[in-house]
Amino acid sequence: MRTVDQGVTAAMTGRVGDDAAGRFVLGALAERGVDVSHCVTDPRPTAMTVVLADGTDRAILTSPGCLPYPTAGDVPRGLARHVHVSSYFLQPGLAAGLPALLAELRAAGATTSLDTNDDPAGGWDGLADVLAATDVFLPNAGEARAIAARLSGARDGPLEAVDTVGAGDSFDAGYLAARLRGMSRRECLDVAVACGSLSTRAAGGTAAQPAWKEL
Repeated sequence: MRTVDQGVTAAMTGRVGDDAAGRFVLGALAERGVDVSHCVTDPRPTAMTVVLADGTDRAILTSPGCLPYPTAGDVPRGLARHVHVSSYFLQPGLAAGLPALLAELRAAGATTSLDTNDDPAGGWDGLADVLAATDVFLPNAGEARAIAARLSGARDGPLEAVDTVGAGDSFDAGYLAARLRGMSRRECLDVAVACGSLSTRAAGGTAAQPAWKEL
């Protein structure tokens, strides 16, 4: 790998088609010092994405081509000290083996990061095991809300907020109360989110704050 301007080296693994688009992608990356020797040329066409933007409104249209077909076996071991994964929901072949792959990479001393990007199906499924093996999670605000709702089961019974005054204070109080009880960080966050959410059931900052027994 060649050193890029920022003083770090970078490599990419993935699949492109044996077509003009694939050759363009590999060439553009190589010109910028990215090692593309681990990319696979697939008999299917290169994936193509068009972004349609109108002010703050944006739509992304993707022709998947060979994008769904990379697998954990395509990823070289021992190559990098950090491995980043993106477009999780558009790569089901990779997603199926990703928890084990990330765990293996971490056990070998590498750090990991994940940007799921959007889920076109809207299900946001299969992330619990992947996130457990991810050091750095990088969603945008909409993705974070959707994933948090999916993992917490909030879609099964979403809370209708009456008044959000004091919700942040209730969140803080719940987190600290759980921490002082010796609970794990995940458990503290679960309690904090419950406290902040339940406090919005009534007007005013304190009228609907839950007691520990209710939690």
